[in-house]
Amino acid sequence: MAIAINKEDIQRLAELSRIDLQGKEEKLLIDAEKILGYFEELTQVDTDGISPMAGATNMVNIASADDVNEELVQKGIESFPESVKGCLKVPGVMRDIKQNG
Repeated sequence: MAIAINKEDIQRLAELSRIDLQGKEEKLLIDAEKILGYFEELTQVDTDGISPMAGATNMVNIASADDVNEELVQKGIESFPESVKGCLKVPGVMRDIKQNG
């Protein structure tokens, strides 16, 4: 069963991701069809007897625990322009579109 995608799908994805395609919809449609075609090919691969993997390798993260230097933490908080109850206050990055238009 082939996965279908059309120009309207590309335009909707661009709108949702806030990308200005500037007339590149046709090229993106062709690229998306190729990518979806590769996924279709993968559905034909025999995976019987192959265990599922959570990642591309079986490597394990060997990172050590963080050593917290309370003195440096306190200096950082004290040098920050504004803090509230020990938390650093930063300008907001999200806005309510309904309120701020």
